[in-house]
Parts: sequence; C-alpha cells; structure tokens
Amino acid sequence: MRVTVAGGEVDAERVDAGGDPGSPDDADVAAGIGPLSQLYAGYRGVDDLRAHAALDVGDDAFGEGLAADLGALFPPRPTFLREAF
Repeated sequence: MRVTVAGGEVDAERVDAGGDPGSPDDADVAAGIGPLSQLYAGYRGVDDLRAHAALDVGDDAFGEGLAADLGALFPPRPTFLREAF
C-alpha cells in the first residue's frame, strides 16, 4: 500500500510489491498487520513498535524523520478492544 498524507488529507492505494530498490514503489516502512493495526488504533506507539515488534522505518536520518511523522499521525491513546491483537 502507498499511503500519502498531504494538505490534511490521507490517500491509500494498492501498489505492486517487489519493485526495484529506490523506485517510487519501494517501501519506506515495513510492518506486519499486527503492528500496523496496533499503530493505527493507538494501542502502541511508533517507538515501542520499532523496539519490540515488526515495524521497520530504517535507522538513518530519513527513517528517524519518518518515525517522527508516523508518531504525529498515529499517537498512542487509550484503547479497549475485547478481541485483543
């Protein structure tokens, strides 16, 4: 999925996996469905998921900036899900 956030709007579109490294379709973030769901629901924050789950944004300056952006877009918040993760 390619998720674009600009001008206060979010757009998500399906893209082909396995593009050439460095291509526009190359992923900036890799996450399993569990960590992605936890991030979206606010159950866990970006730093926690990076340290203890399968959320990879890279360790370089770009990855750190991306992690900060994700943290601002998906802040942790109290959640209650009977189904759990």
